[in-house]
Amino acid sequence: KGCRTEYEYCHYNLGKPIVIVNLEPGYIPEGWLDELVGSQVWYNCESDSEMQKNADSILHELAAKVSTSVTMLTAEQEAAAQSMLSRLHDDDEGEQVVASKEIHDAVAWAADAEIGQRIEVNRQYREAIGTLGGVERVCELANSDSGNLARCQHWATLGQLCLCPKNAATLAKGTTLSSAEAILSSSASSPELRTEVALCLSRFAEFC
Repeated sequence: KGCRTEYEYCHYNLGKPIVIVNLEPGYIPEGWLDELVGSQVWYNCESDSEMQKNADSILHELAAKVSTSVTMLTAEQEAAAQSMLSRLHDDDEGEQVVASKEIHDAVAWAADAEIGQRIEVNRQYREAIGTLGGVERVCELANSDSGNLARCQHWATLGQLCLCPKNAATLAKGTTLSSAEAILSSSASSPELRTEVALCLSRFAEFC
């Protein structure tokens, strides 16, 4: 009864998110707890091996539930990401392009990784840039009247950032897809820009 009271107080009174983890070997929930567990994802951590197997998933769910601004990067990595994003907001177009290229390289899929792991290699960085508002900013720059080389870089960066569902959904919310259509249908668009836009859309289509 005490456990149920604690759960209801934390969840309903305080509005705290709940992540369900089982640490007791062979435990089978009953009654109200069975109903709760049956409607949510829960993690089996009854042994060291199970804990290791589920650790990343638990951390990702915690990050998603605790705050939309929480990332899975180390403090050093997050500081580097924040630095790139800060320069992405610089008024100087050249600085924006350099920052966009750095983000592109940090989140890019790894062509030399094993098949099935190429997108996973930089997933945490990719998700973190999206969490910190990077996708919205790159979309703004891609849709701006920047020079051709700058826009090519921003579309290339978007093509790597959208390799996860959350970032792809963010890209879809604004006017970026309309801009992509306009670029592809305009005879004034350079072949390089069309190529980057087409690549971005093909990746977006896989994760939207």
